[in-house]
Amino acid sequence: MIEDVLGEAIDAPLSRGMQAEVEFTVRWSSDEASHEERYLARKVDPHRDFFPPGMDAPLKGAEVGTTSTGDYIPGKVVPGQRPRKIATLDRGCFKPMKIGGRTVEPVSGRFYPYQLLGSHPGIRTTDVRPAFRVVDVRGSEVKVDFNHPLAARHLAVEARLVKVYDRRSRGKLPDWMEEICMNGPGMQARTGGLRTKFDVDYALQRQDEDDSGFYAQPRQVDHVDKTALRLIREEYTKRLSTGAKVLDLMSSKQSHLPEDMDLAVTGLGMNVEELGANTLLMERLVHDLNAEPALPFGDASFDNVVNSLSVEYLTNPRAVTAEVLRVLRPGGQFMVSFSNRWFPEKVTALWTELHDFERMGLVLDYLLEAGFKDCWTVSIRNHWRPKDDPHFANTWDSDPVFVVGGVKTNS
Repeated sequence: MIEDVLGEAIDAPLSRGMQAEVEFTVRWSSDEASHEERYLARKVDPHRDFFPPGMDAPLKGAEVGTTSTGDYIPGKVVPGQRPRKIATLDRGCFKPMKIGGRTVEPVSGRFYPYQLLGSHPGIRTTDVRPAFRVVDVRGSEVKVDFNHPLAARHLAVEARLVKVYDRRSRGKLPDWMEEICMNGPGMQARTGGLRTKFDVDYALQRQDEDDSGFYAQPRQVDHVDKTALRLIREEYTKRLSTGAKVLDLMSSKQSHLPEDMDLAVTGLGMNVEELGANTLLMERLVHDLNAEPALPFGDASFDNVVNSLSVEYLTNPRAVTAEVLRVLRPGGQFMVSFSNRWFPEKVTALWTELHDFERMGLVLDYLLEAGFKDCWTVSIRNHWRPKDDPHFANTWDSDPVFVVGGVKTNS
């Protein structure tokens, strides 16, 4: 159990030798969006662990709720940009790899595991580094970038003390910025302002193309654990106004929306029984977006539109996103959330190939190309899975949460 690892949480300052939970938030910006990465660090000891410069001192001896902040120039807390880490290689350096029966080929803007460069001098086939980025593909040559995805970014970091445990520190002394940023943050941004090539020919193919048959039976299940559901709801709540008219796109038995804001929620989904079980809905419509991407609503009908845990099933996501822009009122937001769980037979092929953070980049691309402005992404990782969750025996980690949003402007 969790208590066996950390002990009981106590109401006391974080003194030397104790451990803590600290939620780190890393904020940064790309040319196309603002970004926020939230990560719950466990077994933290600011007297021993490696923190961003200056951020450990305010947490030593601090009470729960104390916050420490820092702003860092590029290269200060993650490895900085190095021109020598950008190279042009022969395309033959890429080892063939198959996913879902398809041979993976290098594509501009995408990330790939180091193992695919096993035939290139200096790269080991057992290299565990997460990924490198393909910048460009031209004929027999591939330009690649081995720099950290955040190497050129200014980072604003916040650390908030969440819990204190009366337990002696032991084991490794983690570098918390490396822990948070080593595998994902930064991958959702475009490289050099150029669009990532997501629209490959097989991108939207699925194992099962029969939606009417698959969704005929109601599935009254939660698609992520309760911690993840709460975190999604919190992100939506931050950006909603009391009494707002909201469209819950691809809705089911729950809308992942707050129940105390007097929202007027319309649910559009595939199964009438699932929609009927959703007590938050004021209006319910059965509509297959894969068969007909056009939304059955007039222009500027909604203050906000949300799509929860379903974007990976859309076979014409760009048309649907354009429709969302149409039915939103100026100033309204479209918010898309997802995790790393899905129905294997219904998920689109490209989705299964992408890294979690690349998926945020894909959804962000949908919004940007449709015309959304003031776009943003949020990732929330490493929170505790509820003890009563059926998967708790397999993992203590809650399902990760990723949210992408954008605003319909007046222009």
